[in-house]
Amino acid sequence: MAERLSDEELKEELKKAGNIIKDAKLPEELQKIAFSRMMDDILGHSQPLKNRTKSNKKKGYKNRNPKGENEEAKKLKEESDLIIDSLSRSTHSIIYKLVSALDQSLFILQIAEKEKSIRGLTPGQISTILKSVFKIMKTQAAVSMALMKAVEYTDKKKIKLGGTFAYKYEIMHKGEDYIDKKIGKIKEEDNSYESSEESAQESE
Repeated sequence: MAERLSDEELKEELKKAGNIIKDAKLPEELQKIAFSRMMDDILGHSQPLKNRTKSNKKKGYKNRNPKGENEEAKKLKEESDLIIDSLSRSTHSIIYKLVSALDQSLFILQIAEKEKSIRGLTPGQISTILKSVFKIMKTQAAVSMALMKAVEYTDKKKIKLGGTFAYKYEIMHKGEDYIDKKIGKIKEEDNSYESSEESAQESE
């Protein structure tokens, strides 16, 4: 699970979310929906605890199941830590040739399930794994936007988390097929380039 952001970091994250939606050039009626969902993903992991507590008090909310919420947050962190501690950057170096946030996110979802039997991750978890393991900077907002648009590749589930909620994305068969073909094409191009290099060297 992503580390809780400071107020300034949260403001910056929301600003980036707005810029991503603007660049996507969505119809006006979809922009509000997209921004709302991205905020759900971001706030589900990053809302400062003190702010959330004050907000809940103002609204008269009671923490009816703190144990359950803490257990869910603990589970997400344990999943992230397991993946971060065990993934090899060199073994999965192909990710550096997957440029888009969607491709990189689907790749992380796939190896999490295949290698660690972890089905589904939140955008915050994916963002943290990309940064911690591969040194790739992809914000929660960018990951959320990419997965939210690719409805045919993932299944989204709403989970309760710390008095609010977040979304977990699980890769579907079409998503696996898409990313496998993408990687296959990259490897094919690499092999073709290596063969041409060897041929050039032999002819010299």
